[in-house]
Amino acid sequence: MFSTLRKLFCDKIKEARLGLLVEEDNLSWVRVCRAEGQIVDQGRGKFDQELSRLDGEAKVLLGGRTTFYCLVEAENLQPDALESRIPFPAGTYQVRSLSVPSLQRPGKQSQFVAVARNEGIAQLRESLESHGLRVGGMEVAPTVLARLSKTLDLPPQSAFLHVHLGSRSTKIVISQDGYPYEARELSKGFRDMLFHYAMFHKSSEKEALNALQSEDLAKVPAVEPIFLDLIQEIVRTTRTHGTQIEYLTVTGYGCLEGLGRTLAERLNAHHLERDWPEGDLPLLRGLAQA
Repeated sequence: MFSTLRKLFCDKIKEARLGLLVEEDNLSWVRVCRAEGQIVDQGRGKFDQELSRLDGEAKVLLGGRTTFYCLVEAENLQPDALESRIPFPAGTYQVRSLSVPSLQRPGKQSQFVAVARNEGIAQLRESLESHGLRVGGMEVAPTVLARLSKTLDLPPQSAFLHVHLGSRSTKIVISQDGYPYEARELSKGFRDMLFHYAMFHKSSEKEALNALQSEDLAKVPAVEPIFLDLIQEIVRTTRTHGTQIEYLTVTGYGCLEGLGRTLAERLNAHHLERDWPEGDLPLLRGLAQA
């Protein structure tokens, strides 16, 4: 019996793919059996320490200051037209685009554009491959989160907001019918809340973590400045998009009910409360499974 279970587990490992998220000197990862969408293993810790435990094929999530997103009409997807909008020096980045149905011109196509710095990509790939990993692809958060919206059975053509409160950043994606249209990454994340809570209460990081995992973030005075700033930036992003948000969901770290509830009130939208896995798991599972 035990040999059979061991064989089944080993077979799943062989069929699995890693999803990796690198933030400064930390690495979050999951190993997913692609056929079943089941998480076989997971971890989070210092970059080199975690990498020493991993092997096989990996997909990598790009983000942070090395990425930029915008939406353009298909006929404007030319280097000269894009260059003025991209905040990186010419020749230092690469551009990838995804065709999406135009919201302004029915029957036409727009392009969701993701821009990534070459330096960050090259350094990350080299580091992973030097540890024996096979990099099977790199992807940005907006396309991963937009795919997740397809699992929610939303009404057709409804604008959907997904906010992911990560450890070091907050990812904002507005999608429709599984296509991304607007995306931002804010430099504030759950780690900033932990720091402010620990300073305010003169507590340890562990005590702060326990508190923010159980207390509604909307009702914790110690993190109110960060919380309100996040709300303001998220609402500002939706106004830039120009379409009424009808549904939203929130994933990530901490007790997130208050964040979803507050956004729903501000945006007059429906908050879809789901039993999402904690932390970066929804994002990384979607990345590895694709």
